[in-house]
Amino acid sequence: MRSLVLSAAVVSTVAAFGMALAPAASATPSPSESPSASSSGAGQTARGEQHCVIRPSTSKRPVNMNCYRTYTEAVSDVTGGRVADAPDPSIMTSADRAALDRRIAAAGQAGKQAGVLADEYPVRVATAWEHENYQGSSMMFASKQGCYGNYNVYKYAELAYGWNDIISSIQTFEGCRGLLYEHTYFGGSYTYRFNKLSSLGRMNDRASSAQIGYMPNE
Repeated sequence: MRSLVLSAAVVSTVAAFGMALAPAASATPSPSESPSASSSGAGQTARGEQHCVIRPSTSKRPVNMNCYRTYTEAVSDVTGGRVADAPDPSIMTSADRAALDRRIAAAGQAGKQAGVLADEYPVRVATAWEHENYQGSSMMFASKQGCYGNYNVYKYAELAYGWNDIISSIQTFEGCRGLLYEHTYFGGSYTYRFNKLSSLGRMNDRASSAQIGYMPNE
């Protein structure tokens, strides 16, 4: 499975759109150049990984993503700093993941109640992973609110900056479901509506856009 790496050309594209990556990932090295990291503890991530937060597309901004070298930093971003000690996902047990999911959900609720204008999208509604079984680099999808009593569908028209044709597993949260599409702007083949996919099967390493939100059974 391909490693997720930001090239100089991609960084130039980011600058052209006026959406600089977060400082921690402004010059992400290749896996062979990345500094070594321990296999335990908060903020410690395998070599070559990156962890991103993507927010819904708008007419003026088709891609809105920040990327970091550690999962800890990405979780801090998506929770508005309310969860700042998330451990390396490679060492988390299923119980650890469930506990962290509860903390992230609580942080999202706190963000909505606080009405923090600095973050229009305080709720994590999904996390996609580079490898099967929720491993490797990650991308968290943020939205204005979850899908409990909310009938919106949030659209992510491009999965750019190294995420095109990368996703191999994904999980939704907050009562939401999702669809992944083969091409940008929701074209080509697509997955069935999902809550949790440990493997994308025929759509493995093919997704280029996504919709996450209220989706009743077909």
